[in-house]
Amino acid sequence: ILTLICLIFCLCTAFSLGSACSDCEHATLSDWIVDEPAKCLEKGLKHKECTECKMIFNVASIPALSHNYIDNVCEHCNAKYYTENLQYMLNGDDNSYTLAGIGLASDKDVVIPSTYNGKPVTAIEKEAFYSCTLLTNIEIPNSVTSIGSNAFAGCSSLEKVNYLGTIDGWVSIDFDGGNKNICSNPLSNGADLYINNEKVTEAVITTATEIKKRAFSGYTSLTSIVIPNSVTSIGFGVFSNCTSLTSIEIGNSVKSIGGHAFYNCTSLTSIVIPNSVTSIDSFAFRDCTALTIYCEAESEPFWGYSWNGSCPVVWVYDGE
Repeated sequence: ILTLICLIFCLCTAFSLGSACSDCEHATLSDWIVDEPAKCLEKGLKHKECTECKMIFNVASIPALSHNYIDNVCEHCNAKYYTENLQYMLNGDDNSYTLAGIGLASDKDVVIPSTYNGKPVTAIEKEAFYSCTLLTNIEIPNSVTSIGSNAFAGCSSLEKVNYLGTIDGWVSIDFDGGNKNICSNPLSNGADLYINNEKVTEAVITTATEIKKRAFSGYTSLTSIVIPNSVTSIGFGVFSNCTSLTSIEIGNSVKSIGGHAFYNCTSLTSIVIPNSVTSIDSFAFRDCTALTIYCEAESEPFWGYSWNGSCPVVWVYDGE
């Protein structure tokens, strides 16, 4: 309708100008003049005019631009891209959704929306992307607070996980699957973690009160982590198989360290356990082959299992 109105206006203007300038030979026309710029999904309007009498000629439309997404945001109109045809299910509270599965989507780069049907997407169901071997990248909104067991099992091509939140939000996600299943965390497939498209190698937590289980499990690009005084617990398998981790600072409010928390952190050479820690669960430092543990307490914290020589680390108590 807008295009038709503009066209009528231009023709009427051309007629009136032409009547007033009947002696002009219209020998020189201007370059295209844009009357209405094209948008991603809407055509624009342009014309040429006589450089002498300004009579309008060659009224034409400008093709729609179409979206051009960079990091899932259109560079023209800032529209956000989301993967279509994913499968959802309404949660029991009737106020939120769980991403149930890949559905009919065929994207190699999956972008999960933060809302569906006007309600937040708060979870990823177990086995949602099970054996999606073509899945290369996935973007997870900060509305997601839990990911079910085997959600990303068998995603052998996954390279990038982009989380639209903060590092504190990431470590607060409930990664399900118990103590034997690491596939709820997409990093377990060898993917790199990005926070708002910034790759995470040196993580600094600021406000979280706990680091939930398997938050960084299998993340081989993590080199250092700072855990502040706000954190009171380090969950099961949080840093298991983080083979590039070389530096860690633990705040003095941490009370418990979960089993397998630092399992197979082969590059970690030293760690200071604050005297606030009262329990360390099974195999927390197993296969940390180069590790010396400096414990600020005067004696060893309570262990949730028999030590049995399973971890080749050196303990130093109270600086001695």
